[in-house]
Amino acid sequence: AAASKDDRATTIKALAAELDTNVPRVTIKVPEGADPDVLATLTMDGKPVALATLNIEQRVDPGPHLIEFQVEGTRKRKMAPVERGGSSEVMLDIPRGTGKPKPIGVDGDGDDEDEAPAVPGRTQRIAGITLIATGGIAVGVASALTLSARGTYKDALEDHCMGSTSMCTATGLTITRDARSRANVSTVIAIAGGAAIIGGVVLYLLAPSAASSGEHALYLTPSVGDDGAGVVFGGRL
Repeated sequence: AAASKDDRATTIKALAAELDTNVPRVTIKVPEGADPDVLATLTMDGKPVALATLNIEQRVDPGPHLIEFQVEGTRKRKMAPVERGGSSEVMLDIPRGTGKPKPIGVDGDGDDEDEAPAVPGRTQRIAGITLIATGGIAVGVASALTLSARGTYKDALEDHCMGSTSMCTATGLTITRDARSRANVSTVIAIAGGAAIIGGVVLYLLAPSAASSGEHALYLTPSVGDDGAGVVFGGRL
């Protein structure tokens, strides 16, 4: 009985070996000295192919097999027709050499010490200057509104109120009311602009500074002209 079982096992192994020789094989190869990492994609019949299987026979079904790969932005195709018991080799057209460039400063290929270090607090100082600029514009707009409202109010008193608020006509009342409304709006804008300027200055001054105290500077000065008042700011990051 034991001998009979051994005979069956031997027969099965022989049949399996015979069947295996009839299975088609495809080998996807890369040129000697080429780095497979240059391959952006690699598929066979639409299925991804592991780079570890390159240059190794792969069992496939009989028939044509489509090899698709992308290298250096170019898509390429190759066909690998195989018959029962046959084999086929496909050589990929990829350049020889290193596939993925090494980062600068690694293995002595570059020197990353030349890169300019990030300036401490630069982003915060930019945000501060932006706030100051916004506040300055708001103060300028408020100043223009105030001067316009004041001029309109005085003209209305002279033309429609006989110089007294208690003597205004209906038109005078309307004009003076509008002027006061614009003056109130300008006050709100001026307060908001002043708050933005103060916040920007604080944000700028609290930003982490570089080792050199002269690396950046900021100035803020008032400005008064014939057509209004405002602030002048400047700085260097």
